[in-house]
Amino acid sequence: MLSHSLDVDKLLSIEAINCSIERLQRAMSFSVIGQADGCDKGDSALHTAIEYKDEGNAHFQRASYLAAALSWSRGLRIEPNNDLLLLNRSLGYLKIEWYEAALRDSEAVLARCSTAEHVAKAGSRAAWAEYGLGQYKNALQRFELYDGILPLTQWISRCKQRIREQSTGDYKWATLFKEWQVKYRKDSIPIPRLDIADYIGPVEVRAMDSRGGGRGVVATRDIKSGELLVMSKPFTSAYPSELSPRGHLLYKAGSLHVVRTCKDMLTPKVVEKIIGRPECAALVMNLYPGAGFPSPANTYSLSPITSPLEVPLHVDGNLDIAHINAIIDFNCFAANSIREAEFTKTIDAHEPAALHLLPSLFNHACFTNTVRYSLGDAMVMRANQDICCGTELTTAYAGGGNHLTRAQSLTRLLGHELCNCKLCTLDRADGDEACRKREKILLEYERTKEGLNRSKVPLSSVGFENNYKCHIDAIENTYAPERGYLRPATFLLHLGLAQTYMERAAENYDISLYDKARISIFACLAAVGVVRKQTLIGNGTYIPIASDNLPCTGAHEDAVICMAQVAMTYHCQGKRLEAQEWVRAANWLHAACRGGDVTFFDARFNGFLREINPGLLELFRT
Repeated sequence: MLSHSLDVDKLLSIEAINCSIERLQRAMSFSVIGQADGCDKGDSALHTAIEYKDEGNAHFQRASYLAAALSWSRGLRIEPNNDLLLLNRSLGYLKIEWYEAALRDSEAVLARCSTAEHVAKAGSRAAWAEYGLGQYKNALQRFELYDGILPLTQWISRCKQRIREQSTGDYKWATLFKEWQVKYRKDSIPIPRLDIADYIGPVEVRAMDSRGGGRGVVATRDIKSGELLVMSKPFTSAYPSELSPRGHLLYKAGSLHVVRTCKDMLTPKVVEKIIGRPECAALVMNLYPGAGFPSPANTYSLSPITSPLEVPLHVDGNLDIAHINAIIDFNCFAANSIREAEFTKTIDAHEPAALHLLPSLFNHACFTNTVRYSLGDAMVMRANQDICCGTELTTAYAGGGNHLTRAQSLTRLLGHELCNCKLCTLDRADGDEACRKREKILLEYERTKEGLNRSKVPLSSVGFENNYKCHIDAIENTYAPERGYLRPATFLLHLGLAQTYMERAAENYDISLYDKARISIFACLAAVGVVRKQTLIGNGTYIPIASDNLPCTGAHEDAVICMAQVAMTYHCQGKRLEAQEWVRAANWLHAACRGGDVTFFDARFNGFLREINPGLLELFRT
């Protein structure tokens, strides 16, 4: 079924498009001319191209860019070779990110126009369109060609930086982080976008015979832990501030539905983008849609159609909204950007959502060999361990608990297949009864902790200490003796016990308690896979952890914070060299799982280090 999405607020703001919801739902042609024809009936038609140009200009001044493009398209029906209308429409298309159509309009002017001013405008707009399409080398050539006529130096510099990013994966991590922190607010409209290039590292999409079919992503060479694999800009994304208070209307399954979450909003956004850039339709429609739809091919092209479309803004065939909904359901990612490090994490009920292309082709594992996070509106994926050439790369789509508590999510993702990752294999070896008992113990721990908090028992009290110790022992007994150190259910309990000792040490001025705190933090780190080992990292410097394995899924940020706290315990005991060693480890782990250098770590952990101990900040910087 074909449907069209409607943003009620935007619809009401476009005065010239006086079409009812029902008529827009029935619109079957997505070309600009087709949309205009669908809305002409009942409108008071203008009679000259210049009048349509003026009407479009008025819409453009009000930032109603689609309405402006429609008006200029009507004018072009009267005067198809009017260069001013083509130039205006190309700018309108650029504003709504319909880059292929903008490029075609600009090239039409370049092909026949000899007026220097018009040629320069058309050339620069063609360059901006190619920049938006990610064709940075072509854009650079165009910008350089017209730089003497228009002020394009900044865009030349941007193109060169994008080309470096695209070819090397060399990003200004701290700068990007600070830029997003400054520009993005929960009420931001429009949403700021990071100006970066996509990067594809030593990975490729292959048919996965080892899985019995389908496709996946594999390493094309040996990869070291922490190496950048993918930097992905979203195909589209949605943020809470974009949700209308009155909701957005989406037509599907024969009726109108109100869209109220960011994930739901991705469907109309995908449709809108395909309408404007139909060459990208296959990129979305070839993603995995789950059962009930034809399986996608075992191959996947990461590039849209590059040859010019015969008819820009024309979608061949129907857009199946149910199919798009299913694709989003299986491939949507949360898009909360990393922030400055903090003790307390807040959960946003209306978290941003994004649809990414290459990251969606990574298959699931609960214990992954990659780590991913959002930086602004982009997704970063890095190696979580040393990886051999030809190894499949995985990411987690279900997390928390054990293989039983993840069962519903895993069944939905994998059907009747078992997840054979390291974590699920260890959980199955422990036995189902042990896993169920483990979850009950964790629930009992939470209830006891809540009771202590309600009674305003101090964190440094013996009551908290005994609560942590009791439940740590109980959970440890649910693990098989041969399981090894990977016991993630104990992570937060060991961390809580360490906090109790550190609070008591500060209250009683007893620095010997930091020894106990450290033992608990070491147990905490071991529980998520961090191995303590003197490791040479270059320039004759060592870190006290192994560098070939990063923490297991979801624990990277907490592990960095734990290492900073180990440094704090040594610092409070006057053991400067040991403290420096663990600050260095925290910085190394942050660089491995988040990227960047010391400036990125400083941007994120400056406030945190100052909060737990001002002396740590000085120690870090020296």
